[in-house]
Amino acid sequence: MTCWLNFLILPGICLFSLQDKRAPIPDEAAQGDSERTVRAVFKDDFAQKTPAGQSSLARKLLQRGIETEGAPAEAFVCFREARDLAAAARDPVLALQVVSEWAQRFEVNPLEMKRAALVLIGHAAETVEELIALANGYLALVNEAVSADDYVSAGEAAEAGVYAARKAKDPPLIQRLESRVQECVQRRGRAALAKKAREVLKKDADDPAAHGVLGHYLCTVSADWNAGLPHLAKSSNPALHSVARKDLDKPSEAPDQAALGDGWWELAHREIGEARCRFVSRAVFWYSQARERLTGPARERIEQRIEAAASLDSGSETIDLIKLVDPKKDAVYGEWILDVCTLV
Repeated sequence: MTCWLNFLILPGICLFSLQDKRAPIPDEAAQGDSERTVRAVFKDDFAQKTPAGQSSLARKLLQRGIETEGAPAEAFVCFREARDLAAAARDPVLALQVVSEWAQRFEVNPLEMKRAALVLIGHAAETVEELIALANGYLALVNEAVSADDYVSAGEAAEAGVYAARKAKDPPLIQRLESRVQECVQRRGRAALAKKAREVLKKDADDPAAHGVLGHYLCTVSADWNAGLPHLAKSSNPALHSVARKDLDKPSEAPDQAALGDGWWELAHREIGEARCRFVSRAVFWYSQARERLTGPARERIEQRIEAAASLDSGSETIDLIKLVDPKKDAVYGEWILDVCTLV
C-alpha cells in the first residue's frame, strides 16, 4: 500500500514530555527494507481489498508493531501500514487507536496524523453509520487537541465534525460539535489574552491586571490551580485576591475550609459557563474536606450546595461521564474525591 500520509510524520508535540523515551523516525532505507519484510510475511492479507480484510490486517499489524522489540524500523512500518489500512477501510476508531499507539513509541505528531487520516476517511465515507463514526472521530480529536491547549486544531476538527454530522443528519451530534466549535473559539481568545499577560509579566512582574488574566485562565481553562492561584492572589480583583490567598494558605480546620468553599461559591455565581463550573468545582473541593467534621445546620448547608453543584449546567453539551463514577468503588489506587467537574 502506498504510504500517502508520510508527509505528516513530524517531530513530537507538547502532548509528550521532553523526557519521553520515544524512538526517532527510522531512515527511508530502513523503512524500505522493513516494508518488504512485512509485505512478504502478510502477502495473502495484503491481497484482501475489502474493508473487512483491510481492518483485519490493520489489527494484525497494530499488534505486531506493539510487540516488536529490537527492530524499530519494522515496528514503525507496521504502525504506518496499519494506519493506512484503517483509513482505507473507513474505520476512524481503529485509525485513531493505531496513531495513539504509534505516537507512544515514535517521535511523530499524533494530532496532525489523526486529522489527516480522518480527512481521507471523510472523502470515502458514504453511509450514515460511516459519517456518524467519522463525526465521533473528530469529536475525540477535539478533546485531544483541547488537552494539548491547541485550540486552533481543536476548532478545525470540530468544524469538520459538524460537516460530517450534518451529512449524517444527526441533530444531537451536530449540536455537540457546534458547541465545541464555540468553546474552541472562546478558549482560543482567552489563550491569546493569557499569552499577552505572560509577556506583560516578563516586563513587570507585579502587574495586578496581568496576574488576574493569567490566573483566571490557568484556573478556569487549564484547571491548573497550583499554577493559577499564586497569580489570582496578586490580581487587582479584591474578591479573587482574598479568596485565592486563603486557598494558598490551605486551611486545615473544618469551619475555615467551609468558609473558603463559600468564597469560591460566591465568586462562581459571578461567572458564566466553564469559569462558573471551575469555581463551583473548587468550592466543592473545600466543602468535601470539611463535610465529615461538621454537624447540624453547617453540614446540611454544604451538603445542599454539593448536591446543587452536581446539577450545575456549565453551558457544555457534552455528557459528563465523571458523574457516573463512584470513587469509593471504582478507584484502583489512591484516595479520590468527586467534585462537580473533576476527580481529585
